[in-house]
Amino acid sequence: MSLWDLTDGRCLESAKLPYIHTSIHSYHMLGTSDVRLFCNGYYAEILVLDVLTFDILFTLSSRVNPDWISAMHVLRPAKRPDDVIVGLSAAGMVKIWTLNGNETKNEPVYEYESKPIRCLNALKLTFCVYNQRTVLIVCTKYWQIYDAGDFSLLCSSDNPRNERWMGGEFLSADRVLIWSDSGKGYMYKLPTNCNPDSKEFHSESKTDDQAVLYSVLVVPNDKRLLCPPAMNFTTVRGQLQKILLRGDSSGRVTLWNVPDIPDCDIQKLKSEKQNKCSEHYPETSMSLEEAWNSMHPSPAGILDQMLTPDSYNLKLTASVYLPLQGRLVCGREDGSIVIISATQTVLLQLLYGKHQTYEDWPPHQLLHGHNGRVNCLLYPYQMH
Repeated sequence: MSLWDLTDGRCLESAKLPYIHTSIHSYHMLGTSDVRLFCNGYYAEILVLDVLTFDILFTLSSRVNPDWISAMHVLRPAKRPDDVIVGLSAAGMVKIWTLNGNETKNEPVYEYESKPIRCLNALKLTFCVYNQRTVLIVCTKYWQIYDAGDFSLLCSSDNPRNERWMGGEFLSADRVLIWSDSGKGYMYKLPTNCNPDSKEFHSESKTDDQAVLYSVLVVPNDKRLLCPPAMNFTTVRGQLQKILLRGDSSGRVTLWNVPDIPDCDIQKLKSEKQNKCSEHYPETSMSLEEAWNSMHPSPAGILDQMLTPDSYNLKLTASVYLPLQGRLVCGREDGSIVIISATQTVLLQLLYGKHQTYEDWPPHQLLHGHNGRVNCLLYPYQMH
């Protein structure tokens, strides 16, 4: 685990722990000015770490059926003076811990309540921020809404054909957004028994009152992805504007402004029993390739000063920085290796002066010995 300063890119802290994390949540705990990291993964507990030192402050352990925690959520109930952590094990056991700020370092904290539910290998568990009375759980093949009080199932919906769910979030007390590995976002209107403001809350689900898919967030002429994209939901301007972000394997970042569809339009769609719901295209989309190509003039390359008008522009295929020597080592596609001063390389990027008119500038070493491209560079005398 590493901690970076975003202002200058320095690595402030690095630690190697004997745990494999699959999820990390930052949370400002009650009674402390510091932020804590709640980590779960391939181990049968939840680790609570100091955000600056990565020291393990305490662990959330299980007395009943210890198992890997596949999803969790940390929240502060509106009328309680403590923090609550809800975890869901890979086998479908819901566990609840409470923290009052008096936890002792290196002392395990055990759950005070647990209950099995029919939910295996969950990917996401989140409470509704609008009421804290309903819970969304997302698995690869279905998503479900539970009552936060007793974890009874209120509704469930399956995945589209040839797609798998990856995550989801509440848009309001009665709407959810679920995204899939195809890079699409699906917007659902929940049935009335899932809405705490309805008189039918917690009642038995009716066959004519199921979750309604009323809109899909798609990319026009989307190409097949090499792997599932990374997707995340966030709100800005005090939760007035809802945004879905997607980053895919081609280096493209896509942003949707999640539309607020009126209830009357959803009711019309439901009454007409249409199979085709509305589609919404991204607000903006940009790839790294497009961003570089749009720069005029193009930014200076690391070795551009070495190029002559009749020379072939060789691609850089590997690089390593030697901080103690202040040198940058670059491997190229023809097998050659160039060693150059990192400081002088920065001068090329930022400063104009007489140095750019010298034919032998910047000073460098050119190593030959390979016929094929350089795929990797190692400097065994120093740890990087």
